[in-house]
Amino acid sequence: MLSVITGGSIFAIILTAITLVGMVVGYLFAWSVYDKGRLVAFTSIAGGLILLLVAVGMWPWKHDYHYWIDKRGTIEQVSKRLVSDGDNGMQEKIVVRLDTGVFGVTETRATLLKRGDKIHLRCKRAYEWGTPYQAHGWDCKYVSSSLDRL
Repeated sequence: MLSVITGGSIFAIILTAITLVGMVVGYLFAWSVYDKGRLVAFTSIAGGLILLLVAVGMWPWKHDYHYWIDKRGTIEQVSKRLVSDGDNGMQEKIVVRLDTGVFGVTETRATLLKRGDKIHLRCKRAYEWGTPYQAHGWDCKYVSSSLDRL
């Protein structure tokens, strides 16, 4: 189960845990100091904050962005691209066009692939601000191919 949890999910889980601990501590404090009307108000506000923090941590809200999805197919074309890694560096990405779509793979084993090979990838959507959902690409991990059976 942990292999499908991504950074956004972990962020949401941590924020939820911190909020729940704060809520329990605040609940115990409020129970001993304030009347029950304030306690209900405090609990409602804390519950709303939990929902807000989880929603922010899980943006975007589609399943494709948070879980690894298996993609299989026959390779039609393979090419390489250099892309920014976000820290003033470059990373090579192998772009694989399958009969089921186009996917980006960052593992070097994918450089050995050629047209006609069968491949199994584990992918999740890569969110890009300001672009429509259909334009978002797939970031994938190499699982296996017909080459692995040689």
